[in-house]
Amino acid sequence: MPAPSTQNARVVEALMKEVSRLRPLPAAATQAIQILGNPQVDIKHLGTVLSADQVIAAQILRHANSAYYGGITPCTTVAEGIVRIGTKQLKSVLYGVAAGGMLGNRLSGYQMKDGELYRHSLVVATAARRLGILVRYPDPEEAFTAGLLHDIGKLLLDRHMQPRFQKMADEVKQGKTIIQVEETHIGTDHATIGGLMAERWSLPRVLVDAIGFHHAPTLAAAPRLAAIVAFANIVVLQSGIGLTPLGVPPLHPEIAALLKIVEDDMGRLAYTLRPEIEAASRQFQTNLRPVPA
Repeated sequence: MPAPSTQNARVVEALMKEVSRLRPLPAAATQAIQILGNPQVDIKHLGTVLSADQVIAAQILRHANSAYYGGITPCTTVAEGIVRIGTKQLKSVLYGVAAGGMLGNRLSGYQMKDGELYRHSLVVATAARRLGILVRYPDPEEAFTAGLLHDIGKLLLDRHMQPRFQKMADEVKQGKTIIQVEETHIGTDHATIGGLMAERWSLPRVLVDAIGFHHAPTLAAAPRLAAIVAFANIVVLQSGIGLTPLGVPPLHPEIAALLKIVEDDMGRLAYTLRPEIEAASRQFQTNLRPVPA
């Protein structure tokens, strides 16, 4: 039987190949993101571009007509949906398309049921957006996107987890973190793989780092965004959403400093996020839930 280090090397090699084979962002999404970079966005033109991709068009209309946006009458065109969602939040929808229906899949290796990863991701995204507002982060929608995609690395690690899971869970009970046990038993971790996936999709560097370092925010080039995602993730897990036997990661000692708050305010912030977390969890039951890939 190969030594664990040899097995890990083979797993990491397989994961790198999977990352390299990931489909890029849909052409319509890439073009739309470029258009959104212009302060004078032509909504009609943007709607035409996005209407060319049926999957993206359907996602936009599902979001625009959800209870979250509270429209009195339903949107029937993509352009109407864009107006209701807003161009800043539209970016979140488009980047979310990168992970697509995969977020709705069951992750047997992580012991997560159908849709549980999406539920956790959506709630973390919502909490991260709210936290971004509370700590005066300049782009709360960027925090939403980073929160939505923070665990995408689990999509690729999942099939390698199942034969190792019980031993990993036992080690977490003994005091190790999920990142430590993933690195020990697989050779890499879900945050690192998630960052590589985001890079493959040509996401902005700030999002790549927030995903890749949400368990080690001080290592990110933009540590404040990574800290927002890290804190939102912990609070959501503490509420039981997305919680597995691999537990809740420890609070990074520099989180308060990165968020530019005093440590005494951490509990207050967590308490303030609770209503957002509960509302987002209920929202999961609406038509925002993706169709599994």
